[in-house]
Amino acid sequence: MYKKISDYGIIGNLHSIALVGLDGSIDWLCLPHIDSPSVFGALLDDGKGGYCSVSPVDEWDSTSEYRPGTNILMIMFRTRTGIMRITDFMPVCSCGIEVLEKQNHELYRFVEVLKGRVNARLVFEPRFNYARAETVLEGHDLGVIAKGNGESLVLSSGHKLNISENRAEAEWQMSEGESKWLHLAYEEEKPAGPDKEKAERSLLRTFRRYRSRGHNFPARRGRRGKELGLPVYMGEGRLFYTAGAF
Repeated sequence: MYKKISDYGIIGNLHSIALVGLDGSIDWLCLPHIDSPSVFGALLDDGKGGYCSVSPVDEWDSTSEYRPGTNILMIMFRTRTGIMRITDFMPVCSCGIEVLEKQNHELYRFVEVLKGRVNARLVFEPRFNYARAETVLEGHDLGVIAKGNGESLVLSSGHKLNISENRAEAEWQMSEGESKWLHLAYEEEKPAGPDKEKAERSLLRTFRRYRSRGHNFPARRGRRGKELGLPVYMGEGRLFYTAGAF
């Protein structure tokens, strides 16, 4: 079922952007750049476009918000048995333009249960080249690698996933205080398992990068001085901003 565009949050790393729904599904992502063919395209075709979803197994409702002053997205799920939060971001380094152009193309998802217990489900179903290329999934002990169109996309989950018809799935039960990192990386050789310390450092660097944007990212303002948003994509020397989400 197609979602309203207002149901999506947007994250980016100045190379590309991802659209993440209130249901925890990444329905649009082009890698390595915003004008590259999509790897997730359910936004345009929810039947075969491809997506990566994390959500409770049981009935839920959800809300989303950004960490203040950042492009770090948080989705809060509430079920009858507990509360689960997903934090999504694409790392942006605190570096010069030359280094920024060479940074890895990756996306982190941090899943944590804040209250009670939640049964969570992960679905990984990428489709390369706008779903026109054949996509093959290879299972590994620490995740899965997807290949197609001469490209690869690695999901590091820390455990083996069930693969059927080029779709990888997993379910797990989490209790209050438990958490899990998921890591998507473009053109990596194989899943290495999420590196918790590296993930936390990436989150902190990205947070600081956005919070210090007064120096690194020029704020864009409209009439009456209202700030319109934060930059999520950089192309041809120009910054592209979110539309007043912050």
